[in-house]
Amino acid sequence: MLAAWLAGPPAAASATGQPWGRVDALATGATRPAPAGWLNHCMTDLAACQPVDDAATVPADQAHMALLTGIQHAVNRSIEPRREPPGQDLWSVAPRSGDCEDYALTKQRLLRLAGLPRRAVRLATVELPNGEEHVVLTVETTRGTLVLDNLHAEVMHFNRLGYRWYAIEEPSLGLRWKELRGGRSSPAAILGYEGGMHRRILPSAARAPDQ
Repeated sequence: MLAAWLAGPPAAASATGQPWGRVDALATGATRPAPAGWLNHCMTDLAACQPVDDAATVPADQAHMALLTGIQHAVNRSIEPRREPPGQDLWSVAPRSGDCEDYALTKQRLLRLAGLPRRAVRLATVELPNGEEHVVLTVETTRGTLVLDNLHAEVMHFNRLGYRWYAIEEPSLGLRWKELRGGRSSPAAILGYEGGMHRRILPSAARAPDQ
């Protein structure tokens, strides 16, 4: 199934316009324990969680924009939204149904299979405007951070999301994540948010503008 999601030429997103902001601007300089569900996932795939010191960004060119857009669309369509029961926190790659971390982990796996460096493709924990915890995938490019999120149909610019950012995976650290200071990427960017961590994907019209 993973190989099938990589097939076919997806529609390209624009790589023009203003910089998109960087999630690492929120780093406190401290580290924190990784989410328990992610650590449990690592026990089943140790190689994917070992420390690595590869490239930290990818070019913000049309080829990479097309790849990100294609995987964002394919994974959002292919996983049926489903909340986990209270007390359960299973992180899975390519399940038939799942919640936010399953979408993010699947997108990360596909982008790594496509050749993107691990340090450029990182999971992050955030708080939604309604107070719910949420997991997204970030991609560091030469123009800033892009976000692949199951609550949005399109790849989003970091500075267009009104989330509070708490921690981000740091492959060079292994099993510890980098602490973020809990600030919003854009306090005014809560526009278009419809709520419901696992219920709804926003329409394409809610994406960040290219210019």
